[in-house]
Amino acid sequence: DIKPTEQLPQVMQKSQIADIAISRLERALREAGETRRHTIDVRTMVAGLRLPEGKISYEAFIPGGYHYGMPTMVRIDVKINGELYKRLNCSMMIHLYDNVVVTTRQIKPETLITADDIRLEEREIFSRNSFRYYTSLDAFDGMVSTKALNEGTIIYDYFIKPPIVVRFGMPVPIRSNINGVQ
Repeated sequence: DIKPTEQLPQVMQKSQIADIAISRLERALREAGETRRHTIDVRTMVAGLRLPEGKISYEAFIPGGYHYGMPTMVRIDVKINGELYKRLNCSMMIHLYDNVVVTTRQIKPETLITADDIRLEEREIFSRNSFRYYTSLDAFDGMVSTKALNEGTIIYDYFIKPPIVVRFGMPVPIRSNINGVQ
């Protein structure tokens, strides 16, 4: 904790500053409709702030938008009697969790995925991965893996595909019925 001085008799402790930054991020997540479980950690920020006499107010901003699993900057403009006194930058980390489909064992490429091969498990999700992950086991009926998958791997949309039924060069029987002639 920092202590006030004669010249700067008011203080904002590190915990107060962290609460302001966390509160701003929580509001942004609520406004975006985020309902998944998440945690917010402080990465870096000032140890505290000494302030002169006057009415303390502040505004908090997220200038670069928020990100999951990577640093998010929260700027806090601290004001005394309505005038900007100090601009603080707080580096925060938002950890987002969701129930996702993961593999229960190693799966080879082009292998049919069965109900025994997958399960739902809560995992941390990262926004920098633009691929879609699955939150339901229903999408896997009749699908095969596109690549080798280790046990515990989150399954993204590019990891599965419908099986190839006919390959180039395979003979294919064709039966046609036109006006009763087959």
